[in-house]
Amino acid sequence: MDQSRHLLINGVVLNGRPDFLKPLDEHHHRIRKGFETGELEVRTNDETIRNLSTKLSNPAILDVEFASIPQKRISAGASTSQLPENLSKNRQKSILPYEDTRVMLHPTRKNPHGYINASNVQVPIGDRFFKYVLTQAPMKNTVEDFWNMVWESGSRIIVMMANHTIEQFSIYWPIKSKEKLTFGDYSIRQQSCTNTRNLITTIMSMKSLSSGEKRVIYHLSYSGFRQDFDGVPNSIELFLSFIDAVNSVKRHIENEKPRDVDSGVFVTASGTASRQNSRNRSRSISRISLLDVTNRMRSHSVEHNSIWKRKLTLSSSGQQSTSSTNSDTSTASSTASSNNNNGATSYRPDVTLEQQPPIIVHCLDGSADSGIFILVELIVHCIENNVSVEIAKLLRLLRQQRAALIRSPMQYRFVYESILVYLQRSRLI
Repeated sequence: MDQSRHLLINGVVLNGRPDFLKPLDEHHHRIRKGFETGELEVRTNDETIRNLSTKLSNPAILDVEFASIPQKRISAGASTSQLPENLSKNRQKSILPYEDTRVMLHPTRKNPHGYINASNVQVPIGDRFFKYVLTQAPMKNTVEDFWNMVWESGSRIIVMMANHTIEQFSIYWPIKSKEKLTFGDYSIRQQSCTNTRNLITTIMSMKSLSSGEKRVIYHLSYSGFRQDFDGVPNSIELFLSFIDAVNSVKRHIENEKPRDVDSGVFVTASGTASRQNSRNRSRSISRISLLDVTNRMRSHSVEHNSIWKRKLTLSSSGQQSTSSTNSDTSTASSTASSNNNNGATSYRPDVTLEQQPPIIVHCLDGSADSGIFILVELIVHCIENNVSVEIAKLLRLLRQQRAALIRSPMQYRFVYESILVYLQRSRLI
């Protein structure tokens, strides 16, 4: 296997899917059949909103539902994380990656097991996967491993849930204009930075010193958390805007991608495009502007929103809703179901599963706060793709891949509230 693509799920893969996801295929088939036979109830936006409102009006229901979801997969081992040489690489003893979903880096003399406290999380929606790497914030002794992971995974987007003071995070990215940091084989230079309310977006150039290859990396940090609550964002609207910003960058990256299979490599040291994607790229990294990206994608989002006057599917438990636009997504495990539509497409249809690198998401320990982002974002994508989903079952699926996502009933309630606001907002468009 090419070293640049060595990062993998350390488990058995069946037909391109890890074995622990196999039951999802069967469930997905049953749900799809339900749509074809009319056995599944289709509800309007108003009905979906009423169902979510009913659950939110009775906190006891949500508390019981949240308590019923296992915190972790009991049968999963975590042996590599507990090796003596790896113990210092874990922020918390209780937040460890499962052996079969842990990110495995290319082994080096410094890191012979290729260990990093990070988990591959994949959620299928339709015939695609929505891919993430959930990890803890880098520490001084793991920063080099972190950037190795960014490079090997081909990831272009880092999402940071900053629910702590900056002093609790090791500064692993350049925060000053044109600043350059070097970690192992990689140098990272800031290209631009924008700071809006609770959101800091930094565009960086990442260079492999050994090969000369360069990539553009987008770092989006969200800091809008309440100080008196257990990891709950202080504004639903601002949090949804943050998710929108992440997806604007994601669409920008996908729209720029050439057809060649590539993990995000752009320019070699000589200034010529790298062998994977050279000829289709004329824009230099130094000219990329975040304002350029977000402004261009805002108009794209409005076009998508105008298509939302469609019916939503809601599973019989009343836990989730879905609307349409065909963006690249992934779905809820035991709760996913796809209703193919021919609406606008956020992602290039020719981009295959293997061509789509994960988004790297981290909070301090890579669990609770990261879970809020990934759960809300996945549900939003299910809504856009007209996919039925149950929030509880989706969270259960996520915890089967990384433990302890979503820390408290308050965070769980915030997820419900966010989706309700999202649906109400879309209804007005």
